[in-house]
Amino acid sequence: MIKHAMHLTMQGTQFLNPGQTSVLGADQPIYAIAKQLQWTFSDILGEDNLVLMRGALHIEGKIDALMSITSKASHQTQMPLMSITSNLMHTSISNVSSSPEE
Repeated sequence: MIKHAMHLTMQGTQFLNPGQTSVLGADQPIYAIAKQLQWTFSDILGEDNLVLMRGALHIEGKIDALMSITSKASHQTQMPLMSITSNLMHTSISNVSSSPEE
């Protein structure tokens, strides 16, 4: 099922933007299986055809943990974590989804 989703992602990307490498995001269990499939079928699903990215929930959790450690190290008691996290997520998602201007 995951291999099928990977193929559909690549086909959709090639239909909409020929020549562009596809990007697929998944949470940890799906990411691990997809990575194994990518290694097994490297000729079809290799990193030159499909980039796997951990899901937003995993990335947001790591950013929150990092900000918590940083705030404890600097002796600050409160930080607006949600606004920082959402700004970082929006920036990283827009960087992945935007195409270079010609």
